[in-house]
Amino acid sequence: MASCSSDRLERVTSGPSVYNVVPENKLFQFELLSLRGKLLDEFEYVLKKGKILPYSVVLRGHDVIFSGELSPNIKGFEDGVQEDHKWVFEQNFASVVFGSTSSPEPLVNRRPATIRSVDDIACSPTETTRGATQTTSISAEENLSVSRSSTSDSEENLADPEDGEPSGVTQHTQPNWLEELKGNFHVQIIELCSARTRRAVELNEKIKEQKQFNAVKNELINTVITHLKTIFRLHALPTMKEMRELAYTLSYTYPFMFQYTGEVEGLFGPEKVDILASKMKERMRGQLRQSQKLSGNEEDGEEQPPTKKGKTKIPYGLDGSKWSRAKKAKPEAAVALSSTNAETEFEKREAVFEEHRDELTGEFKSCKRSIANTCKGFFLDWRHVAAHFSYLAESSSLTGKVEQNLKTQFDNLEIFLQDQVKTVEFREEFEKIEQVCQVEHNGSYTLKFIHLLRFSCMHFDGGTGAELVRVESDGPPKTASPHIFAIEVNKGLFVFEVWVESHKILGNLNISTAISSFLHLCFVFHLKYPKEGETTADLLQRGFAKYGDSTGTRTWKKAATAAKKLEVYYSTVGRLL
Repeated sequence: MASCSSDRLERVTSGPSVYNVVPENKLFQFELLSLRGKLLDEFEYVLKKGKILPYSVVLRGHDVIFSGELSPNIKGFEDGVQEDHKWVFEQNFASVVFGSTSSPEPLVNRRPATIRSVDDIACSPTETTRGATQTTSISAEENLSVSRSSTSDSEENLADPEDGEPSGVTQHTQPNWLEELKGNFHVQIIELCSARTRRAVELNEKIKEQKQFNAVKNELINTVITHLKTIFRLHALPTMKEMRELAYTLSYTYPFMFQYTGEVEGLFGPEKVDILASKMKERMRGQLRQSQKLSGNEEDGEEQPPTKKGKTKIPYGLDGSKWSRAKKAKPEAAVALSSTNAETEFEKREAVFEEHRDELTGEFKSCKRSIANTCKGFFLDWRHVAAHFSYLAESSSLTGKVEQNLKTQFDNLEIFLQDQVKTVEFREEFEKIEQVCQVEHNGSYTLKFIHLLRFSCMHFDGGTGAELVRVESDGPPKTASPHIFAIEVNKGLFVFEVWVESHKILGNLNISTAISSFLHLCFVFHLKYPKEGETTADLLQRGFAKYGDSTGTRTWKKAATAAKKLEVYYSTVGRLL
């Protein structure tokens, strides 16, 4: 591509060209690879002249930033390398398993540190007795600096837990995919088409020749389907409602070709929205089946015969093909899984779980024992649960997202409760908690976060708060539902545990890891949220972890009913901010 003359661009440095604005239209070709070198996605993008640099855009569900040197970077991937006019990006390990900001190192192995702030602190009990618990503590600031500045030995040696090598992008990690696609339809769809098709769309050209009409129509539809295939899988296609929305978008993007009015000029013309949506969905299904056959992966998708007659129900939020591949462990696999109960090294246990994902899932699905006794080695470290969730959901774990959104979401929850709960008792108790945090806890807000979740349970579902976040004064659990247990080991210093069926499952957690581990547990074992804390748990999933689409719910309500409760919350917060 010819270079621009100096009077057409604004240089800001000497040496390598650095621009404030894009000097001319520039085509970028992207190739995204998994950790093992498998092709995840391939697409093109035209960076248009005049865009202010650095420029960010969402392409195929990936956050792409173009620097002043016109070099792209993609969130969740290593720095790109130019090969044969293409930019090649390899997936970042931490973004696949632990999330971008999570720390995989067990808290119990971290060195002691002087406490500067006790927000989001976890402490490591060296004795399990409640009476005299010795602790090793670390501040949240140092915790984060350690995790971001260096990679622990355990992370370097950890086997990739992603058997299917997911891209990390699904309809659950991008619940707003439809709104984003409709809002950026021209950039994400039209600009990826040929010049002939782009011109036809821009001019609303009335193509009279049937061969050209079909060629343009097929290119537009196939470009939409190519985008959808980066998010959806064969076992979980978009709903007809969503496909109709896309058909409507096509109709006002190119009215002559897609806007049905009942009048047809000539022998061909627009189809009804329902017919177009149905045909697009079936074409997508056919393309995914063909890709599956070409890849030789007959296990994946809905082509696997069900073990029972009838349609197999896929747990909400999980990859149906992974869930349906679960199988009973053969003797050698059962022995290997049992050996993890006595194994002290995380990497060796994880290697066994990685090798036997399907058997492990089968054990969780069919075991008659309590969850705590299903595979004890699995619960020796929260990272095992996170990695298995990542496998079953074909997505990154939720740990990084929760940590990233924790403070903002708690601020929003506080604003909402202060506006909605008008009782004198609430205001007095909340003021008392604020004072304790400031004076006795040296500015730590962990206690306030705990009580915000408990107040939220009271407000939304009429609970006591102990159903979702239990504290020591609540006594033993009243139900078998999964929940978080908060233990104050020193003033303002808390350690968190995850419980289910009246048994401790995971311990030695900070508040963000406790929230993500609670969610991972519910998805991996197909559990419902505690009934009198379900709306707050749903908020943890959708607001804190940014996970889950509108097709289902882990609450006891219908998906539409649960969604309405959170819609009221979000609209109120939006009004107050």
